[in-house]
Amino acid sequence: MADVEKDIGVGFDLLGQGEFNKAKLRFNKVIKASPDDPRGYIGMAQAAAGLPKMSMVEVAELYRKAIALDSDNPLLYIEYGEYCLENGLLRPAEENYLKAVELDKYDAPFFYNDLAFGFADSGIKFIERQVISKDEVVKKALEFRMKAFDMDTKDTVKVLKKLEKESSTVAPEKYNDKAVKKIEGAAELMDMLKKEEGNPYLRLELGQLCCDAGYIICGERFFLDAVGIDPENAKYYYNDLSAGIFFGGMANLGKAEAKEKEDIHLSAWKYALRAIKVDATAARELLE
Repeated sequence: MADVEKDIGVGFDLLGQGEFNKAKLRFNKVIKASPDDPRGYIGMAQAAAGLPKMSMVEVAELYRKAIALDSDNPLLYIEYGEYCLENGLLRPAEENYLKAVELDKYDAPFFYNDLAFGFADSGIKFIERQVISKDEVVKKALEFRMKAFDMDTKDTVKVLKKLEKESSTVAPEKYNDKAVKKIEGAAELMDMLKKEEGNPYLRLELGQLCCDAGYIICGERFFLDAVGIDPENAKYYYNDLSAGIFFGGMANLGKAEAKEKEDIHLSAWKYALRAIKVDATAARELLE
């Protein structure tokens, strides 16, 4: 059993290093030694996904085997759902995310949030594989986002109408240093940032810390700086900023920089739309 645990640990380490062939060999050993352990199949699936000679059918079968061994584990459905989104398989992706939602009500908003972005991003990227139109893909993504934000169509349309009238806002030019210093772990990251000013990931970490603590304007500044440094990945940063503003803001409502629910909704939706390159007018028309 100790050898199995060691192989699992080494296997996931190898995945993190992009050594997919070596990881596959490790997880193959795990499956042979412990065929009822779902981690072997999940690891094998992740390794296989990085190898061009493995077909999507073969990879999907590995995910299904893992789920069959631990069908009450929502994270396995999320893993399979993410793989489906990466390959433009919208229907099985949706089915797996919704199963995870059913199993884990507490984390359901986060699952819906990831599905909302992934559904639009994947559906548009692989639109030729879909049986629904681009507008229908975007509409479903917006509906998943509404579930993530616990909003109905009426309230969402109201927010979108306000966004249509709002001129593009810019976050403050300077950080709120006093706010940052209050947040656990932020001071160390700020020191690192002085040495690595061009590192977008440090700014993302700082942005997330600020949002989690309710300093959403400060968080916005860090995220937007990361977008400026690394525009190729802007859509992912906008999506994370949208989630950070909403979940961090609502968890700290009335505190720090999370003063009004309406402002949180406006900012969260602004960046959610920016992540999928849809303007407020188009979004409203799809939902009305």
